[in-house]
Amino acid sequence: GLSTQSAQTARQARNVADDARLPALAADAMVIESELIGQILPNGDESIERLAKARELAGATHIGVRAAVSEANARAGRGEPAETGRAILAEAEKVQDGLPASAGHPPWTAGHFYAFGGLALTECGSLDMASDWLARAAEECDRAGMPGLGTAVTLYQAVGLAAAGKWDG
Repeated sequence: GLSTQSAQTARQARNVADDARLPALAADAMVIESELIGQILPNGDESIERLAKARELAGATHIGVRAAVSEANARAGRGEPAETGRAILAEAEKVQDGLPASAGHPPWTAGHFYAFGGLALTECGSLDMASDWLARAAEECDRAGMPGLGTAVTLYQAVGLAAAGKWDG
């Protein structure tokens, strides 16, 4: 299907980046490839293993942070212990704090980190921590003028409230 073809294309991009000795680009392609593999095989280990490898390859960069957030989301989706996702996100938060306000292409900001990290925390059941992260994401989106991401944060907050049984906020 389309996801399989997309994963193969991402794998080819990773191979080209490897051949050109561009580790950051290879890690970026690996994150994309891993997310696609995760859609095809959500309970398989391959996606998570590749995300961990991409995180290691990318190091203390926005790509490494994106890989960590994707890994935390994938692990939460598999029902792994909340502590696993929290540990990955705590490590990534230290890196995120040292990054410029907007890094990479497409831009990766603290708003992105706290939005997608908050979603992972919601999924793994760490609802209080998720609420704090999503509130921070909303502040970052307002400050940086990112209404599209801000809308996603509002939806993630609604998911968290529903998961907590707080249907009216």
